[in-house]
Amino acid sequence: MNLDNSLQKEFYEEFVSFSSEDIEQFAKVSGDYNPLHLDEEFAIAQGFSNRIVHGALVISRVSGIIASKFPGAGTIIGTIEWKFVSPVFINQELKLMFTLSKTQTRKGLLELSVFNDTEGVVQEARLIIFSGKS
Repeated sequence: MNLDNSLQKEFYEEFVSFSSEDIEQFAKVSGDYNPLHLDEEFAIAQGFSNRIVHGALVISRVSGIIASKFPGAGTIIGTIEWKFVSPVFINQELKLMFTLSKTQTRKGLLELSVFNDTEGVVQEARLIIFSGKS
């Protein structure tokens, strides 16, 4: 992460999707066995087109990207403001678009938009991140 004194913005994008196995493993780790995530018939009966991905699973994937790819190693999340606009469905391809702005030395504002191919923006987030680098 380059949180020097420049006022430049940095951009990053990545495509992700979540499989049935991802959802089942996340349910085990999180203890969230809501049938909207695990039972297609139940989800459809509730008016959805398919099983819904755990919102926290999307957040977890974003956390992994922040820690390992953009901005990268040494970065931690301080605060998160997350808006769930529309559900994310199993096997749905998502485009994650990140914009990083430096606010102070070692501190940055990371804005995220999550898009799918039908509704457009399905999630939005603002995160304050910190770098351990001096």
